[in-house]
Amino acid sequence: MSDDQHIWKLSIGHNWKYCICLAFLIGIVPVCQGQINAKAVESKWVENTTISVQFHDDYPVFAAGAPLVFQCKFVSKSSQPIAGLLHCAIQQFSGENFISKSQKIYIDHYGKVDKTIQFAAVSQGFYRVYLRLTDDTGQQISQTYGFAVAPEQVIGKGNVPEDFDAFWSLTLDKLKQVPLNFTRTKNASLSKENIEVYDVSIQSYDGRYIKGFYALPKGKNRLPAILRFPDFVGAGTPDFLQYPKCAQFFLLPETPIDGSDNARKKVPASVSKGIASKEKYIYRGIYMDGIRCLDFLCAQAEVDTSHIAVMGHGQGGALCISTAALDPRIKLCLPDAISLADIQDRVLLNAWPTQSVEVLLNQEQFSTERLFETLSYFDPQSFAPKVNCPILLGMGMLDADCPPLTQFAVFNKIQSVSKAYLLYPAPGSAWTGVQAMRRGEWLETYFFAKK
Repeated sequence: MSDDQHIWKLSIGHNWKYCICLAFLIGIVPVCQGQINAKAVESKWVENTTISVQFHDDYPVFAAGAPLVFQCKFVSKSSQPIAGLLHCAIQQFSGENFISKSQKIYIDHYGKVDKTIQFAAVSQGFYRVYLRLTDDTGQQISQTYGFAVAPEQVIGKGNVPEDFDAFWSLTLDKLKQVPLNFTRTKNASLSKENIEVYDVSIQSYDGRYIKGFYALPKGKNRLPAILRFPDFVGAGTPDFLQYPKCAQFFLLPETPIDGSDNARKKVPASVSKGIASKEKYIYRGIYMDGIRCLDFLCAQAEVDTSHIAVMGHGQGGALCISTAALDPRIKLCLPDAISLADIQDRVLLNAWPTQSVEVLLNQEQFSTERLFETLSYFDPQSFAPKVNCPILLGMGMLDADCPPLTQFAVFNKIQSVSKAYLLYPAPGSAWTGVQAMRRGEWLETYFFAKK
């Protein structure tokens, strides 16, 4: 399945208005191009033509009240010219404010064409811009990008519980009562020429044991360290060489889930365990696992405890925020696509977590309000005001699992003097590779340039 197809699959079904937009884009709803000629000769131009959008300053953010200007670039490597109709539409993630316009377009063989498309200013929010090029025979190509209007205005829903600090202070005290017992055994099969890798087991919250990998550059001491948290899925062997100048601890998920479709279906149920009570909710222990991993790193002779960073994507991003908020030993926070954030807004865009607790919600003693109350103790936006170290947040503008609305609900509450975000408007996950390089640059700036 292509990236474009994947985006459509995510969009349809969440809101009936997406279906209207999808129908418009793929041509189910007739547009002013006449009937498709079923006997037309197939052309290869659709396989050899690309559409891309460039934003002002290469950044997909518009100021409040500013017109929306898109620089659309068409590149053809086809031996035949293309004459057709360009359709452009914008729509909010919530399904509101669907606006479209069309214009004729001609691209010569092996040609390049730039088109500027402009819309009037729209309200604050997060949007998709859809582009579709259709020729006279009905063949078409399409592309989707995400963009934001005044994201700094996002507030998020829900309030920090009055006893939030007391709850987490008590939880930290309970963790401290568990001795820091761990084993560290060299893994010869994973160790490389310049990297030693160890299998680690650590006693954590409620006496449970968590596991991970500890990677060290050979022959180095007083190393900056990175604590790397896992997402829900894709728990494969880590890339131990990605940041080779640092000691790194890779926490493994308690129940590793691979990236298959069947495995992904298990995620909502696994992260809803104990959700009826904040005292028993699974994330009380998971967030404490982050602190206990930090305890382990600080107990290693090779680690410079004044230079410890956290990294993680999805669930790992949530752990970055909670750990940096609860423990000042974290000096650099580098999350991507923070999961579990701004739950009350998220359920409007994505059915989780309500779909996985329907049985509880059908019981008189457990309402949606009570669900949100429990989750407010674990929502990263509740922790955000306590994050004071430098932070770089990366996010995909078309991410349906961690929508940008929820990311800014967290980011805008962070109090750190040094904070930045990077937005990636194109579909797919290729942006994570670019973001990894940006994280490396921040490590150099904050951990090595000053040493």
